[in-house]
Amino acid sequence: MEKLCRVVAPLKGGPKLRWGIVGPGGIASAFVETLLKNTDQSIVAVASRSLSRAERFAREFSIEHVHTDYDAMFDSDIDVVYVANINAHHVAVALRAIAAGKHVLVEKPLGVDASEVREVQRAAQEAGVVAMEAMWTRYLPAYVELFHQLRDGAIGDVRLAGVEIGWRSEVGDGSQIWEQGGGVTLDRGVYGFWLACSAIGWPTRIAVLGSTNEGVDSQVVAALQSHNGRSAAVSLTLDGTTSGHAELVGTLGRAEIAGHVVFAEGFDLVRGQRRDRWTDCSGLVAREGLAWQAAALALVVTERCEPLHTLEDSLRLAELMDVTRALVAEGGGVAQIG
Repeated sequence: MEKLCRVVAPLKGGPKLRWGIVGPGGIASAFVETLLKNTDQSIVAVASRSLSRAERFAREFSIEHVHTDYDAMFDSDIDVVYVANINAHHVAVALRAIAAGKHVLVEKPLGVDASEVREVQRAAQEAGVVAMEAMWTRYLPAYVELFHQLRDGAIGDVRLAGVEIGWRSEVGDGSQIWEQGGGVTLDRGVYGFWLACSAIGWPTRIAVLGSTNEGVDSQVVAALQSHNGRSAAVSLTLDGTTSGHAELVGTLGRAEIAGHVVFAEGFDLVRGQRRDRWTDCSGLVAREGLAWQAAALALVVTERCEPLHTLEDSLRLAELMDVTRALVAEGGGVAQIG
């Protein structure tokens, strides 16, 4: 792949793929709903170990084919599999789909550690298919435009980033966050670390404080430092709900994300006394924005270009989160990266 898909992919009128869904839970429902409402993509099959869940999902969204055997769906004429089952099983399912020659869009985190991401990366390369982590926030128009502006020097050299993400989650609430492959770093931190690293570059050093609950990391405060002294602070919690504020500070001004960092509605560029706002006018709000990543994958498949969030990005992110979780488990600490 030699070129980068830097433009927002068209939701309609662009490439169209036939999708199969694995894991008909809440995120899959939001994904399918916005695809059917806002794109030309076609949802043709759903697979679940539970026949009743798969049939209920199929009825809700008028999906023709229902499977309890994943391999049977992978052997059908679908083009791409959206993997939305629990975190701990993402890679096993993705590898089976890839082995069947299918493209895959795998929910975050792509793998529960860096070794799993490497497996997917290697398998996709050998099979000649596209594998993408569902870092849907990266494909929102607000972030596509923001990173254009940053590359053009809108706020000068970005020196500092701050991101905070937290939604309260009670132990025993049935969420996979308290299970294998859960924890605040993999569930919430994947967004915060992605934005921080996109702003300051991949870190060479990290300092972490945090706490655990039920065997998983439940609160994390991480300080990152990259080349030339660029720094970022990422704060994550399951113990309360934050504003979702994010701010990038450069030598000529700063960029403030409008709305929650995960569901960005736009951004403000503040330079001196001047404040300019860029607003997403697409009309898609909250999880409706999941549609953008699907359209992007369709473009990547047909144009053979690199996604905005590559598998190499996913790997480096996984490596960073591995170090973060290890430091939390040790009671906090400092580590060199790479």
